[in-house]
Amino acid sequence: MYIENLQSGQRDQYTGSAMYKPGYYKLDIMGQVVFSDGKTNWTYLKDAEEVNITDNSDNEAVMADPKSLLKDYKSKFKVKYIADKFEKNRPLVEIDLIPKTIENKKYSKITVKIDKTKKQIYSVRYVGKDGVSYLIEIYTFSENPSIPDSQIKYSDALFPDAEVIDMR
Repeated sequence: MYIENLQSGQRDQYTGSAMYKPGYYKLDIMGQVVFSDGKTNWTYLKDAEEVNITDNSDNEAVMADPKSLLKDYKSKFKVKYIADKFEKNRPLVEIDLIPKTIENKKYSKITVKIDKTKKQIYSVRYVGKDGVSYLIEIYTFSENPSIPDSQIKYSDALFPDAEVIDMR
C-alpha cells in the first residue's frame, strides 16, 4: 500500500495482508489489525494495546475492502473507462469510479485496475478529498481459500490484555 500526500509530494510504502470471506474481512497494516463483519469494525492498535469498536460506514467498507467496490458499483458510482494497458507484463483495464453521492465520502474518485486475464483486482487508488491518496496493489491473490473463522473473526481472546473502547 502506498500513501501519497499530493500537497507535500511525500509517498510512503507499507506492506500488509488482507483476508476476505463472504461477510468478513481482516486487514493487517500500519500497526493495526482491522476485523469487520460488515456492520462493526474492531481495530486493534498494536502500539497502544487497544481495541476500538466502531460502526462500519460506507467509507470504511470501501477503503478496507476493495472487493466491496464491485458489489452494486453501478448503483453507487458513475463508471468511466480510462484505458487498456500493460503493467508488469499484465494486461489491465483501468476504470474510474466517481461516487454518485459525494458529500459524505472521504474520497472524490476511485481508480481500479483489473487484470483482464485473471479477472481480479490488480490495484485500487482512492483519491482523498484532503489531498491524500491511497494506492493498494495486490501482490498475491488466493482465490477461494479456506479461512477458518478463528483467523478472520474478531474475538476478545485474540488480544486479552488490550483495553477495549466501544465508540459506537
